[in-house]
Amino acid sequence: MGYCTEAQAAALDKELAQADIQADWLEWADGLIDQWREKTYADEVEITEALDGNGDEMLVLSHRPVTVVSSVLIDETGLSSDAYAWYANGHLVMKAWPLLLDWPAPSAWPVGSQNVQVTYKYGLASSGSVPAEVALCAAQLVCLLARYAKSGQMAGVAERWSIGTVSRSLETKNEGLMAEAKAVLHSTLGARPPRFYG
Repeated sequence: MGYCTEAQAAALDKELAQADIQADWLEWADGLIDQWREKTYADEVEITEALDGNGDEMLVLSHRPVTVVSSVLIDETGLSSDAYAWYANGHLVMKAWPLLLDWPAPSAWPVGSQNVQVTYKYGLASSGSVPAEVALCAAQLVCLLARYAKSGQMAGVAERWSIGTVSRSLETKNEGLMAEAKAVLHSTLGARPPRFYG
């Protein structure tokens, strides 16, 4: 289920018909919104993500909202769920190391490259409704893309986004498309959320 329908996008411009809208444009708009908001409104997705241990007590997962963390491995050694805490905003906090592991800081993720592997689910736990501003923004983005395509300003492939295992690309001959898309995102959804840097 996308954040908007072809009909909703076409309704924003009297020059467009529903047939002018391609299904993958809906996914493209959804992906841009997910990147902008740094979370997804899609149905729940399960992913395994490898993170670099940073020597601090907190790591930040890439996708939000997190609905469940099912496993955490450090260098292929599993942690019990009472050794860490997770939050919907993507923060994964080390509470204490299991005694079997020798590490000088008991509440820190050991430093390493891709040494922490987290399997978790994110998105809407049930098919909840998409917030109105998200649906409107998706329709505006799809409408914008349809206008570019209708005027012959679309080409092969280049702007890339991904969510879970789905990945899409888009290229335009007119570099203004992404600038206009970012303006739509900002005006409809507001400024991007601040990133947490630990």
